Amino acid sequence: MNQNGNQRGIEAVIKGHDPAQCLDRAKANAQACQEFMQALRAFEQATIKFEKSVGQPVQTAEHSSMVEYAKRDE
Repeated sequence: MNQNGNQRGIEAVIKGHDPAQCLDRAKANAQACQEFMQALRAFEQATIKFEKSVGQPVQTAEHSSMVEYAKRDE
């Protein structure tokens, strides 16, 4: 661990935080992030597959709003 990491660990202990608990939470957050990214990639792949099957891009209301907003700035 580098000097900054050691300093933060010392400060966490002084402030009453358990570094082990912080590390456990960070690992759990990283795992949740990985799972979310996997789900997002799966959704993206399913969207691409659906678009190919219907022969056109999927246009949601949110997408349409973004397109309209972008056109406004042109």
